[in-house]
Amino acid sequence: PDLPTLRQRAADLERNAPVGATIINTSAIHTVGTGLACNPQIDGAFLGLTEEQVKEWQADTKRRFNAWAVTPDCDLARKLNLYGIQDLALRSTLSRGDVFVLTPRVARAMGSTRLALQLVEADRVCNPNGQRDTDTLTAGIEHSPETGEALRVHVADRHPGDTGRGPNTWTAREVRGAKTGRRNVLHLYRQLRPGLRRGVPILAPVIE
Repeated sequence: PDLPTLRQRAADLERNAPVGATIINTSAIHTVGTGLACNPQIDGAFLGLTEEQVKEWQADTKRRFNAWAVTPDCDLARKLNLYGIQDLALRSTLSRGDVFVLTPRVARAMGSTRLALQLVEADRVCNPNGQRDTDTLTAGIEHSPETGEALRVHVADRHPGDTGRGPNTWTAREVRGAKTGRRNVLHLYRQLRPGLRRGVPILAPVIE
């Protein structure tokens, strides 16, 4: 129940305390750096491919990945490339405790359909209309009572603290596609104990 307040106080330290800001900035810079790079290494013998076919496939895949990653088209809002998204995702995880990534396929130039990434701030994933947690709903995440697997997340259309534009609305996002099992939602956080559903801001231990 105290998680929203914990996030607010951690965010205040990040904005207004030099040490808090340095912890976030230094961690992000040293961890992400220039970002993850694509370097495919497939098992040609297992796939029945010749050495030349393996090299050709790896070079083509790397070229296609880079063409997607270096442009803002990989961002649903077309603001960041993949490396900017990686930096923002880590900063959000450190600052707010966790962050969610939606992975829709959207129409882009010349009628092509491409993967796009959308970061969702931790505060926007919450129980609809402020309802209490239940046996299968915790802080906006629905999970299986048998396995504990996350089934869907409830995403508010805007930040819960934004009360100046009328009632908020929530959209339930399936974590995996029903037919393909494709990951529609990624949840980035550090699980500190079994059964923990949401992450804890890195600055939480230093809040007085």
